Amino acid sequence: MNTKNTFYMVIVLIGLLFVFNYGGGKNPFLNVKATQKVFMDFQDEVDFKISRPSIKITHQNMRRKIQQLKTRKVSLRTKKQQLSKKKATKVVKKKDKKKKKKTEAQKTLANKKTVKDKKSRAKLEDSNVPNIISSAPKDDVKEASEETNEWIERFKQFPNVNTLKQFLSDHQLANISDQVFYAVVESLLEGTNIILKKLALTALDASQTVRSFHLLVEKESSPEFLELKVMIEQALNRYTFEGRLFVLKQVIGSSQSIASVVRAGGLLSELVKKLTQGQNEKGEIQTLALTEKRRNQMLGLQELLNRAIGDSTNNDVNEQLTSTLSVIEGVLKDTTKVAENLDDDTFAEEGEPGLEEVGLSSISTF
Repeated sequence: MNTKNTFYMVIVLIGLLFVFNYGGGKNPFLNVKATQKVFMDFQDEVDFKISRPSIKITHQNMRRKIQQLKTRKVSLRTKKQQLSKKKATKVVKKKDKKKKKKTEAQKTLANKKTVKDKKSRAKLEDSNVPNIISSAPKDDVKEASEETNEWIERFKQFPNVNTLKQFLSDHQLANISDQVFYAVVESLLEGTNIILKKLALTALDASQTVRSFHLLVEKESSPEFLELKVMIEQALNRYTFEGRLFVLKQVIGSSQSIASVVRAGGLLSELVKKLTQGQNEKGEIQTLALTEKRRNQMLGLQELLNRAIGDSTNNDVNEQLTSTLSVIEGVLKDTTKVAENLDDDTFAEEGEPGLEEVGLSSISTF
């Protein structure tokens, strides 16, 4: 309500009062005080309404304030999320740093341990007992060393067939470990006593292992064993027995020694000929009919040689293995059909040599 409207209302009210008083037959001036009092009360009420402060807030202003509050709330929430993300990133970085530090510490410790093991291994290799594993417990190493020394002394006191037989028997029964066995053998080979060397070579011949094969090949080309070369060659030639075929296959398939692989390839060629060839009535050499078992055996050897040739980069190895492979392929080509009415035992392998046949006859006894 504005001032102009209020003024008109006052005039209308005064006129109504005047008409009321005059129309009632009364003298209007007789109620001047009453009229004045009514007018003053009304004027006070109008003045109060006009003078009180305006507290109106438009709907638009209210919506704007609400929107501002919402915007502030979203802003606070975003800041909170950013702080949480920053804190989480900090924690992850801290964990990664701790993990990296731990890994580096483990690597350092492993390197120190490796260096320590190498030093220990070097010391053991320089000792009187070759090839003792450095990671073995101290008590086991000490016991193995004592057992090795006892057998070396026994061979020196009794360098004869009986001592060798006992030595081989204990090894076969696992009373003597491979570690002690080869430590004794290598010690005897390093000496100057020819009898002890013969005993050691005979032990290698009888043991029929990849390691023994390697040692025989190594000594075959050594000038120190020139006078025993025939004995070593005889020992190696006994790997043309079928019972020792598994050793040749292991040497060809996994050995890193070029000399051993070449020698094994040549022996395998001789073994294949022995197993698949024979003389006819005229005395001519010809390929025998193969049983299914023998044919499968040749196919397995063919696969082994092809794989070994593919893995090797040495010319000598590839040349020898290729020659052996051609022998096997020739056998398979000549016998395209499996022989009928033949048992797997038709071509029985030669018997394994006994101790008396592996060089002991040339060993003097005391």
